[in-house]
Amino acid sequence: MARILFMTVGTGIGVNKEEKIKSLAHGLLVCIEHYRPDNVVFFGSDQSMDTIESIKEQYYEQHQEEFTDYEFVEIKNVDNFDDCFYNLIKKLEEYQQEEVIIDYTSGTKTMTIGAAISSILYHKKLSSILGKRGEKGIVIPNTEKITEQNLYSFYDKLLLNQVKELFNNYRFGAASKVLEAIVIQETELQENYKVLIKAYDLWDKFRHQEAFTELEKIRKQHGENKAFLGKLLKTSEEKRELNYIADLLNNTERRIEEEKYDDATARSYRVIELIAQYRLRDKYQLISSDIKIKRLKELGVKNQDIEQYKSLKSVNKKIKISLQANYELLNTIEDNLGKMFIKDKEMRNLLKTRNNSILAHGLHTVRKEDAINFFNTAKLYAEEVSKEKVDLEELRKIALFPKLE
Repeated sequence: MARILFMTVGTGIGVNKEEKIKSLAHGLLVCIEHYRPDNVVFFGSDQSMDTIESIKEQYYEQHQEEFTDYEFVEIKNVDNFDDCFYNLIKKLEEYQQEEVIIDYTSGTKTMTIGAAISSILYHKKLSSILGKRGEKGIVIPNTEKITEQNLYSFYDKLLLNQVKELFNNYRFGAASKVLEAIVIQETELQENYKVLIKAYDLWDKFRHQEAFTELEKIRKQHGENKAFLGKLLKTSEEKRELNYIADLLNNTERRIEEEKYDDATARSYRVIELIAQYRLRDKYQLISSDIKIKRLKELGVKNQDIEQYKSLKSVNKKIKISLQANYELLNTIEDNLGKMFIKDKEMRNLLKTRNNSILAHGLHTVRKEDAINFFNTAKLYAEEVSKEKVDLEELRKIALFPKLE
């Protein structure tokens, strides 16, 4: 890999200009000799050429050969940050595949600031030359010393903080991309973050098995979350509903945090629907996607109501009923949940809002207050259906996504 040395170049203006230029050039040459680059890229004003010429002269005196492996990038306004910074990063883009070291010993303050920031953003080693100064403020030859700083380690810390913030706001894809830009973090630490982001991204998309597999790679952490997913996955399908209800409620709350109110409402609707399906199956052995007439008769449903269900037979001869019909059936068999639904005028308004939303059957967007009301109503129904078996809030608590600090 070729090594390229970027150098901002000053002019040595003021009293003793010639001495200052010679001293400055000597220091820059010390840096060049230290790194032995394949090419040097000088940045400066047209007046900086005097310093470069002095470097060439001193190089010839030492080596008896011409110094030719360099190029000069002229900066029109060395006190304008945009001009300085643009020229630096333009050249950095050209040398993406090479090792680039940036020396910011000389030049205007604006040039050196641009060089430092470029090193941070592009993860390049930053170098400067120090030396003892004589009476005239000129560095004494042969006292020069190379110092290096990896400012991009600080930038990596900023990026890691950004990763955490994105994760905490459920922007997992963006967090993953920022993580890839981090260079010098410990490999194990970086890998843990990578697995963590992937796991909760999968979980947020209801891909529970894949999420659990990823979380298992992180030892001695997130035990409650692992326990929740493990129980959800290992429990028989017909007994998972309460876990799914808790998970859906948490997912809904995350969507509200993100201000995705239509998404939140769609999930609240599913919670309300799943609650009825769970109650029918768990307490009355009725499957809402395949209602059995025989079971309805056993539960004492009147013949006139049974005829109504018969008319709902689909092509595959199964009786499948809607959310509304689920609760009406619960009410028919005098279940408290069904009665609660039938008397709930606010629920009818919320269902209407959902049906009119762009993610259901309409073209309207859901307001924040409606999304929150629907979520709170879904929680009440969930608590009603689960109170005899589990503490729903405790179940939701162990399924909460962590917040990274």
